Amino acid sequence: MMRCDGLPDPTSVPEMNRYLSLWRADPDSATLKGALAKTDQVIHVISELEGVMEENCDATAKQRRDWREIWLELQEAQKAKLDEATYNQLLDLRPYLDLETMVYAFFTSSPLVSLALWSNTTRSPKNNSHEVKELGFTFTLPEDLAEAECVVRVMRTEYDHYSKFARTFNSPDVPEPDITLLDVEDPADAAPGDDQSQQGDQKSEGKGEGDKMGAPPTSSKKNKQPHFTDTAYAELNLRRYRIQGGVYTIDLLEVPPQPRVLTDCTITQVEEVCTVSRVHWVAQYNPPAAPEAAGQRRRDPEAVEQEMRQLERELQKLLLITIKLPDSAFWFEPPQMVLWDEAKRCWSNEYFHDVKYNEDQCVMQVRTTRLGVMGLAMNRFANLPFQSWELKPQGPGAVSLTLIAAVVVADFTITEGQVCLANLQDGARTALSHLYGKPMKPNTLIKTLQFYGINLFPDRDSYCYIDGLPAKHRPTEQHLYRCLALVAPRPALCLEPLEPPCRGDQTRVPDEDQETVS
Repeated sequence: MMRCDGLPDPTSVPEMNRYLSLWRADPDSATLKGALAKTDQVIHVISELEGVMEENCDATAKQRRDWREIWLELQEAQKAKLDEATYNQLLDLRPYLDLETMVYAFFTSSPLVSLALWSNTTRSPKNNSHEVKELGFTFTLPEDLAEAECVVRVMRTEYDHYSKFARTFNSPDVPEPDITLLDVEDPADAAPGDDQSQQGDQKSEGKGEGDKMGAPPTSSKKNKQPHFTDTAYAELNLRRYRIQGGVYTIDLLEVPPQPRVLTDCTITQVEEVCTVSRVHWVAQYNPPAAPEAAGQRRRDPEAVEQEMRQLERELQKLLLITIKLPDSAFWFEPPQMVLWDEAKRCWSNEYFHDVKYNEDQCVMQVRTTRLGVMGLAMNRFANLPFQSWELKPQGPGAVSLTLIAAVVVADFTITEGQVCLANLQDGARTALSHLYGKPMKPNTLIKTLQFYGINLFPDRDSYCYIDGLPAKHRPTEQHLYRCLALVAPRPALCLEPLEPPCRGDQTRVPDEDQETVS
């Protein structure tokens, strides 16, 4: 039975199948207006289903398999609906054709999808560039594409249906040792004569492994950590980076058969497959050979100039893209452009050249040898480690948590099973005020802040990618969290830099009302 809002119960496979079937058969969603209007609802259903798969730990293997199958079908259907609606929009170019330049330009948007279509119908080399002002996106076609009969589609979606399929999306499955904070070996169990050998082993390994009482390991980052994720050449490590500001789809589409207007009628050719047909394009880019190592010989200035001219000619073969970074996310560092490689199931930065970034205007310019699904990858740990934090009581059944990160300062109000954002400062700017005071589940709040580019919650493997952050001893860490939760309603706790002679692993109590922990 459908809920009051008309949406299916995400835990019910029959309801989800019925919803999917009705959506696929809906003729209204075959137009861009209908498809974009339906997108908000579909993405909401997908998000609810993802929450069900994450939270229902007791589900059977068949339930998880069924949920995942529906989850995959919903995402594929969403892509297919946008392709079908794009095709129907291109069936007649005349309403958006500039009769003076004979250039076709169309744009539409919804809260989650923005789509632009452009075509140089005369295939004149002069009309090789277009700016989509609504997206802050400009492209310049190379000569071979400027003279091709095709349509350029630029589509940005606020959601990302690709990263979750990447190999590096989830942290490595490293078995955690089944020990407790007080898991101490009984000396009586040790065999006679083992004391000296054990002491010798501890002297050689003690600094890297820690003792049995739970001292955190202090192994050097030069050694590979067990939670570190290896990547192939040009593969983006999603444990270190995150696709921010949505996903861009830049592709070339064939122009479908256009209507022929006769004296007393209009003839329209109807195709069997009513969806877009993509034009494959790979630039024939041959970069000049790398110059010889400095100091071997003095290079001829004329040879250097010739190489620069050759490089410029090769770069003209690439498609030039200029992007104004979306305002829907915070950009604490210059991002890098990546392309989704469907064959390898990963984001790759291999196909981009001549990358330039204007930090004042937040504008990135790149040249690419390929088209497809692109994204802006941002360092996930730009705000970590914290400079300090403070936890203090705030009325009955509530505590206040203040995190002073590398760039932002965030205040949270924590209650039983829920947390809400109370304030967020990005320098002198107050940000995300529309989220203030809205109670959420902790996982929901974490995902919401990450969507805007604010990652204040490290994962189990984050120490592998943050300089100066050692690996924490898991039992000690979990024990400390429970202690903090137990005493949070009474004293005020904070973290601040400790002055000598206090060490970094010590606790200092400055007065009766406040405790400092590190």
